[in-house]
Amino acid sequence: DAAARAACRVAAKTLPALSAERVWRELSGLLSLPEPLRALRLMHEDGVLTAILPEATALDRLERLPLLSGPDAVLRLAALVGVDRAGAAAVAARLRLSAAQRKRLEGLAKPWPMALAGDTTAQRRALYRQGAARCRDLALLLAGEGKIAPRQLRDFLALAESWTTPVLPVGGDDVTALGIAPGPRVGRLLRAVERWWEEGDFAAGRDECLARLRELAAPS
Repeated sequence: DAAARAACRVAAKTLPALSAERVWRELSGLLSLPEPLRALRLMHEDGVLTAILPEATALDRLERLPLLSGPDAVLRLAALVGVDRAGAAAVAARLRLSAAQRKRLEGLAKPWPMALAGDTTAQRRALYRQGAARCRDLALLLAGEGKIAPRQLRDFLALAESWTTPVLPVGGDDVTALGIAPGPRVGRLLRAVERWWEEGDFAAGRDECLARLRELAAPS
């Protein structure tokens, strides 16, 4: 409707006067639709999108976001805005996102871990460090930028779906049992064992981890 679009262009400058809650309610409703791109492109052409979300510079990335991501408003917002973590925090503050939404949006800002596009060993390490939910979102965003091939994405999402986070087989009591007093050294030794365990693709059991711990704790 040409007349309606003309009216929208004229009124766009008044949009910043709306409450942040109202803007996010309307924007999240749009981003939750099965197909929001046509409306978003019209909003961009008419200056409406710039008035409410100037960071919305990645419409092409949003368009390429795999359909299996579903109508997820926060994930789509992360795909739409071309910002780093500080920029994501600013967007979240301006739109008055909930604490959970803000944390998620910030966690999906660039730089993205390219380990998700690596082999399965690197992918398992990423899942261990960052959690399956965040890795799934990041893999979808990487796919939106063409950094992960469709088949690799499907394989990774299947891995993430079946992922159970492994538990380091040793803990602080095992360190102090070696005669090491509680304190910063305990944490350093555990982190060193954990890195070694990760590098071995979580294959080492308790006995191997204890042996590695004793080796690291031995006087040099």
